[in-house]
Amino acid sequence: MRRHARARRYVLRVSGGVIHLTIPTRGSSKAADRWLRTKTDYVEKRLAETPDPVPFRFGSVLPVLGQDRLVRPVERGRARMTLDALLIPEGSPEQVDRAVRRLVRAACLDAARRDLFIYWSALGVEPRDTRVRDMKTLWGRCAQDGATVLNTRLAFAPREVFSAVAAHEAAHRIVMDHGPEFQETVRRLMPDYDRHDRWLRENGHGLFAYGAT
Repeated sequence: MRRHARARRYVLRVSGGVIHLTIPTRGSSKAADRWLRTKTDYVEKRLAETPDPVPFRFGSVLPVLGQDRLVRPVERGRARMTLDALLIPEGSPEQVDRAVRRLVRAACLDAARRDLFIYWSALGVEPRDTRVRDMKTLWGRCAQDGATVLNTRLAFAPREVFSAVAAHEAAHRIVMDHGPEFQETVRRLMPDYDRHDRWLRENGHGLFAYGAT
């Protein structure tokens, strides 16, 4: 259980076989615990649906930015990503894991910068700092000054789902809450936002299987 200043309600997420509950800063732990008990069926279903881990090692196939890419070794040169592969120099399992994570993070950051620039331009707001981070309970975050962080796990989601989260966070540059004005803004940026948001709600827990051991 964690408290978050921007939380207005209980937020429950099950990822990687772990239960995450976010509550408002002044929320009651006892009340949150009682609420969590009413979600037993949901939690058990999500835990049962937790996919098998997909480690970052040679032979693994990773869906990076909507394209399946095989992790395979190369004898020379630096680690790099191609249309269908992540090419990694030979090394220990730990070295391969780190190299894959660096490539995925770099690809995620590049996509985040491109998507957010497009959406910020459409909204007529100035570009701000863009970062990516491996977060456990949030898919994205937009600060009051417009600086935006997206979850690196989104690199394993369909490309349109990645863009939907970027559109969501970009819309917060106009409206910080999730009221009607926000809903109108995000759908103006992405008319089929609801479809991609639904995919993430139903399948997002599976994104945490990548890189798990």
